[in-house]
Amino acid sequence: MSDQPALRPRPSGFDVWEGIVSRWIDGDDSLPEPFDCWRRSYPGRGAGAVDTAAIPEPYLGDPSSAIAVVLALNPGRVYPRFQHRGGVFEAEVREMGSYAAWAATWAFVRPPWTDEIPAVQHTLSRLAFIGRWYDEPNLPIARMLAVELYPWHSTRLTAALRPDPGIVQEFIWEPIAASGARDVFAFGSDWFPLLTTHLGLAVVDRLGAGGRDYGPRAKTRSVMVAEAPSGVRVVAMKHSGSAGPPASDETLRLRDAINGR
Repeated sequence: MSDQPALRPRPSGFDVWEGIVSRWIDGDDSLPEPFDCWRRSYPGRGAGAVDTAAIPEPYLGDPSSAIAVVLALNPGRVYPRFQHRGGVFEAEVREMGSYAAWAATWAFVRPPWTDEIPAVQHTLSRLAFIGRWYDEPNLPIARMLAVELYPWHSTRLTAALRPDPGIVQEFIWEPIAASGARDVFAFGSDWFPLLTTHLGLAVVDRLGAGGRDYGPRAKTRSVMVAEAPSGVRVVAMKHSGSAGPPASDETLRLRDAINGR
């Protein structure tokens, strides 16, 4: 496969965030529905409280060039110099002209972020996993899209994330499906009850612990393959003591088992 992303028409479902981010830049912390309902669905307190002074980060990457999507729970800790109003990221969004243009640059693995703060390993480990999955060890980051279940920052999660399933369908599953990305991956135990019990995805396969044997290195690794109402396929993985992707050889065995090779 060529290193150059094969561009597709940009799915319009992501464009709704341009207005939300513009409101934030203008100093308006209010949100139209259903986004206000979405933000209020997480009742974190203390270190888990939502930081409304930080830029919402619903997705990173370019949906028109991604071949795979990684799901994350929320954007996490805030670095005020970069993510608060008047910070580096607001200035970049203004200069680039849109949230979409900024998101496509993957700010957390480039300067000026990396001049002061290490590149986010959460991102790099998932990029390496996707490269192994598609047999492309030098996969450019433009081929990966990251989407947050809850797009607002907090230092920690101190309560369950329970967004309305209809909101998730409209603003996560449908835009992902429209992007044309091949696979969606979720890492960590939190995703298992979220995807099934709360969001109601249909489980179509289970591998590893509690399912079909595919030769996992870690006997506690469990893999669930589920399908969203939009037709998006989600591969969720959990492993005792780790929320990270499996090693290279295990990734290939898992891929082949899921794809029926």
